Amino acid sequence: MKGWMCVIAVALAMLISACSRDEVIPALALPEIVLSSDDNTYTGVTDREIVVAPLFRYLDGGEVEWVTDGSVVERGPVLRFTSSAPGSYYFTLRATNSSGTTEVDIRINVVKPSAPVIELRVPQGGYRVQTGREITFEPTLLNAEDDDFTIVWSVDEREVSSESQYTFKSDEAGVFHLAVKASNTDGETSLKFVVTVTDGSPGTLHFPGLSYGYRSSTRYTFPGRAVCLSVVAEGFSPSSYSWSVNGEPQGDSGPMLVFTPGAPGSYDITVITPEGIMATAEVVCVDSDEASRRRQGPTGGNGFKVFEYTPAPGQFINDGDQAQLTDSLEAARWAQDALAGGRAVSLGAFGGCLIAGFDYSVAAGNPDWDFAVSGNQFESAQGSSCEPGVVWVMQDVNGNGLPDDEWYELRGSEWSSASPTADYAVTYYRPSAGELPVMWSDNGGTEGEVAYLGVNHAQPSYYPSWLRAGVYTLRGRMLPPHHTQDPVTGFWTNAPYGWGYVDNTGSDLLPGGVANGFKISNAVMADGSPVALDYIDFVKIQSAVLGQSGILGEISTEVTAIKAR
Repeated sequence: MKGWMCVIAVALAMLISACSRDEVIPALALPEIVLSSDDNTYTGVTDREIVVAPLFRYLDGGEVEWVTDGSVVERGPVLRFTSSAPGSYYFTLRATNSSGTTEVDIRINVVKPSAPVIELRVPQGGYRVQTGREITFEPTLLNAEDDDFTIVWSVDEREVSSESQYTFKSDEAGVFHLAVKASNTDGETSLKFVVTVTDGSPGTLHFPGLSYGYRSSTRYTFPGRAVCLSVVAEGFSPSSYSWSVNGEPQGDSGPMLVFTPGAPGSYDITVITPEGIMATAEVVCVDSDEASRRRQGPTGGNGFKVFEYTPAPGQFINDGDQAQLTDSLEAARWAQDALAGGRAVSLGAFGGCLIAGFDYSVAAGNPDWDFAVSGNQFESAQGSSCEPGVVWVMQDVNGNGLPDDEWYELRGSEWSSASPTADYAVTYYRPSAGELPVMWSDNGGTEGEVAYLGVNHAQPSYYPSWLRAGVYTLRGRMLPPHHTQDPVTGFWTNAPYGWGYVDNTGSDLLPGGVANGFKISNAVMADGSPVALDYIDFVKIQSAVLGQSGILGEISTEVTAIKAR
């Protein structure tokens, strides 16, 4: 017994000695939560499980809870979450051990499945190239970050490349069918187009139509009144143009012929370039005079009919009840009803137009103005909001009641017949998916886009839904942008132009501050020479600026009313 007692005594002595030292036994640390996301945000796809599995330190058998809206929705170190609705979902992750609790806030963004998007500016009718010449396609690819992303190019259904860009060349002439297909875990997208390979020049020559809706190359005039015929070369730059009328040579000149028929009849116009590329048009000189075509009616009326509404892409296009339109006739009726109801009709970015005809011929020669067009321009303490539209006028020369005769521009303060932007053309391309900007290219080789502003205008696309073509071109006079942003306040202002434009606080603004007055005597032909018109029957308003004012969106002319004197 004495031996056991000695052992116990020694043990107690050692314990007392140890406790008398200055050492502190450390307490268990608070839990640490280590997330794989630097900003505590995770992204997943609807109807697909999202797994969040953090690492835990010093948990030491403690408890883990996932809390949302005050309720525990999961217990344990892993959260498995699924939602069928897109949106942001918030969770608080709690890790508790004997020393206390650590909390971390987590956000899970759930988005719709995002198949790849292929954006490529494909011309109407496809591409043209000469034999033996290379052409490289480099599309913009969206949602291409997945490890499972693949892309395949094919020519006439034969796979030729798996790279993001592809260079095509053929030593033989013909029409080749190209396709590019991209896929990821969310789906597959494809784009098809043709490449025409020719032994000769790849360019084309054509007479542009009067508008997008009226594309005939037949022109009408009265005896003794000149017609300006302009031809457009695409894909090549001719050194000269040889013109003929009814087979009679008119000499070599530039891309415009000024022709004055002396007698009624039909005149065949032909133009050919040194490359052998040709275009034809017809000029019809009617067997009538200006006075006999004039339609009588009351003065001071307000009757008109919208014949065409072809806007450029913009933030107000496809918005509201406009989203239900299915063709151009419905679009024209929609614009007619909107104006009759006092609503604004947006023409979108550059080139968007509205064509209206009065129910009688509107006389020229009033002392101040002959007709007026209202917009939604204004001046405020923060600045101006002017989005100018150029105005064109037409007489019903052929007497068929349609705007298919000859347009004359009304001069404004920015007018110059020698301006390089007098015949500006912008081609717009339908986006291959929703909620994307609309890409464009112009006839000067510049490319850009009409921005998508989903915060304020969330319709799926700003490209006119009722246009069946996937690409369309609008032509007209472009004005230089007057927009600036205040570096202090951030406000954008679209400064006014001198006079002669719709939706502009210029010197021609009429009392009331919403309508600009226009004089028919300002009409000019395409070569800059004035044309004396006793009256007009049709008016065309065309958005004239290509520009973007930040969050305010594209510069777009708005029309709210049209009124004759």
